[in-house]
Amino acid sequence: MRGVVQGGLIVAFADRALGSLALETTLTENMSTVQLNMSFVMPLRVGDFLIARPRVVRRTASLVFADTDLTADDHMIATATGVFKILARTPSAARRIEVLDNIGIPCR
Repeated sequence: MRGVVQGGLIVAFADRALGSLALETTLTENMSTVQLNMSFVMPLRVGDFLIARPRVVRRTASLVFADTDLTADDHMIATATGVFKILARTPSAARRIEVLDNIGIPCR
């Protein structure tokens, strides 16, 4: 309505961006959002290209903390922070972590 994207769609986009980074960082296949915080700065117009640049802030053995700015045309639309719980590691993911540990990349 009125050419503005509904906020829930932006929240879903942020959750997907942060969660995808958390999965990639931990080399796991199963994760859940524990907490997601959004702050809206200005409206996103229908047709604008929304960009997320997520980053991991902290990682523990079972949790990933991440944040992102959401921008369109170099304008800040919103910010998001999230906490993600690692639910299960696959055998292949566990093996990849072992390999990364052996070459000196901290993974735990």
